[in-house]
Amino acid sequence: MKSNELGGMDYFSLGLLIFLALGMDIVVSFIDKLIWQDNIGMENFFSNQWYVLVVHWMIVIILWIIGGVLAYKWLKRRSNINDIISFEIRKDLLPMISLAIVASILITVFEWIISSQPLPQFYREFSSFYRNHGEVAFIVWIFQNIYYLVESMLVVLLLALMQKVGELWFKNTVFPFGGIGLLLTWGLGHLSKGLASCIWICLFCLIFGWLFVKAKRRWWPSLIFLFLQFII
Repeated sequence: MKSNELGGMDYFSLGLLIFLALGMDIVVSFIDKLIWQDNIGMENFFSNQWYVLVVHWMIVIILWIIGGVLAYKWLKRRSNINDIISFEIRKDLLPMISLAIVASILITVFEWIISSQPLPQFYREFSSFYRNHGEVAFIVWIFQNIYYLVESMLVVLLLALMQKVGELWFKNTVFPFGGIGLLLTWGLGHLSKGLASCIWICLFCLIFGWLFVKAKRRWWPSLIFLFLQFII
């Protein structure tokens, strides 16, 4: 079937399913409580035993991968996937990737100025894991970063779907609809982390949406940009 046989509501519905898949992290947190009972503290999750963290991330990663693969296969069967997001590897990717890296670093520096937390984040988190878990800190750190990578993949897919929705509904291919859609789903989903964090993520969603359009719906620059935001 051709991509124009799918309407905006089809892509919007799939985007909401991806958003719900991202929310499985919260569902797994309740499962954690059932499994570990009094041996887990939800107030400061990172301070739990290392195996609690690893099992949590492992379950979430598996669920996310299943959800992402199913969504991708459905899109590939029902539409021209390149109309939604491009996985092509071409020479002109390098400038786009460079732009993604520079933009990610600039945003991180701005965030550092506001929060004054030491950079990079991956070192800060590894140091915290090492203090709490000793020699197994590297294992915990690896699983956390795989978690970040898979989350980045799903968020890019959600952004791409919301961009397609906006293009179909408003007949405009240059406005960053994906950033608006991401803001209203994944962005507002961070309300539980505090108002300041939510405002920052919402601003980030708008910038991310603009970069996605600027990169011509390219997968790699978008993924690199978001993943770097998680780790630096």
